[in-house]
Amino acid sequence: MSKLEVNAIEPQSGTTITIGSSGDTVNLVGTLNSNGSPLPGDISSVVAGTGLAGGGTTGAVTLSIADNGVTLAKMASGTDGNIISYDASGNPVAIATGSDGQVLTSAGAGAQPAFETLPAGTTLSGSTNNTVATVTGANALIGESNLTFDGSTLSANSAAIFNESGADVDFRVESDGNDSMLKVDAGNNRVGIGTGTPGGDFEVKMQASVRFVVDDTIDNQVTLRAIQDSGNTNAMRIASDNLQFLTAAGSTTPAERMRIESDGAVLIGTTTDGSAGAGDLVVNGGVFLGGSAAANELDDYEEGTWTPTFESGGSAMSNITVSKATYTKIGRQVLISATCRYTGSSSTSQIVGYNLPFTSASTAVLGVSGTFTHDPGSGNSGYIMGSVGANGGNTNYYFVIPGGRYLSNWTQNYYLNFAFWYTT
Repeated sequence: MSKLEVNAIEPQSGTTITIGSSGDTVNLVGTLNSNGSPLPGDISSVVAGTGLAGGGTTGAVTLSIADNGVTLAKMASGTDGNIISYDASGNPVAIATGSDGQVLTSAGAGAQPAFETLPAGTTLSGSTNNTVATVTGANALIGESNLTFDGSTLSANSAAIFNESGADVDFRVESDGNDSMLKVDAGNNRVGIGTGTPGGDFEVKMQASVRFVVDDTIDNQVTLRAIQDSGNTNAMRIASDNLQFLTAAGSTTPAERMRIESDGAVLIGTTTDGSAGAGDLVVNGGVFLGGSAAANELDDYEEGTWTPTFESGGSAMSNITVSKATYTKIGRQVLISATCRYTGSSSTSQIVGYNLPFTSASTAVLGVSGTFTHDPGSGNSGYIMGSVGANGGNTNYYFVIPGGRYLSNWTQNYYLNFAFWYTT
């Protein structure tokens, strides 16, 4: 090892003194002076600047680039319109600037995207905000004005057809709590609401065990069915102000056959309820009981009042006061009753009644129709009791006293009370 001791080293004018070569280590022991004076201060710390992280005051100090430390201002300048991409090695590359009207086209992994001109003839017309583009021909697109999508709502502002080709592909719409709020079962030609497995041509499922089904599985007739799962009773409720039932033959215009009024009256064969109210049944026609033959038809019921008249010896009687006279007609049977008072001179000829409310078809007058009393109103003086009935084919009725004789004495101020059935 050699040692060189000198008091001063002066370089030749205009030259530089070099100590050591690249890769050598130069150790300085003592004080390093500048023009006889020590170099001022010591390096006390290394502080990270803008975009750097790390630093320190002792030992080996490391500086690194901080997250988001490189700003656009620090990036190398590029060409206006360039886009930065990455190659297969992950290195950034600049994509060449395109020209006006070109589109950026991806070539897939392993190749850089590039700006390209649309093929000749490709056009896009009718496009406005949120319109959906459809193909109208070779290299042609159009923005559909009636079909829009704004990112959350798809709107079709004209007729829409789904599955026009008739493929076996279901259509389903979900709600917040039901994944089959609307379901079109293409394979079985069924529609379900609230169910993904409709049990008929159309089914509405309202609860876990309550279903309403429309189909034609019974005698090929349209059938409405209320179906409940095992262990539950079937039931159906129809709520309406007025419920009407119409029928028609073939393509003829339906006509109303029955209705249930809002007050509860049921009308069959008529739309007029008259005085009918809650719980009443109005039938414009007959009711067949025990069979469908004409003999089984009950086609009339009526209640009302009537005005009886009388003759004595073939002459009309006057001075008669009718206090009550009513009738009830059920089918062909009529029940009449009356209370009459005679205030004229006592009659001594046969008394015959007239003006029945309906013409009689009866022929018998003795003991089969009803009874009458001839009484003074109080006491038993002049009291007579006998039979009364209608004659055939007219509105006459006769009063017969015991022994087969006709009543021939209506005493002044006496009452004639009678009631009987007859057939029309």
